[in-house]
Amino acid sequence: MAQTADPRVAVLEEIAAATRSTLVEIRDDARGLRSEINQRFDALDHRLSGEIGGLRNDMNQCLATLDGHLWSSFLWLLGVIFAGYGALFYLIAHGFKWL
Repeated sequence: MAQTADPRVAVLEEIAAATRSTLVEIRDDARGLRSEINQRFDALDHRLSGEIGGLRNDMNQCLATLDGHLWSSFLWLLGVIFAGYGALFYLIAHGFKWL
């Protein structure tokens, strides 16, 4: 029985050694993939931060233009309100024969 167990044990040891070397290869491949993925993410982060900075500048320009238009519209509306009140006061004064 000892002789039949020795070849079996030798086969099992061979399988264990092959499995161990395969696991080492898989671990090395995973490390290589991890470093490649990290490099790609760093490149993507660098590219996106540049694009986001450009978009931020464009947005600031658009908001500055919008602010100018809003200020112009506010002044126009204020003029219309004053003109309306002036016309209303003129009608009241004319109605009471003050003018």
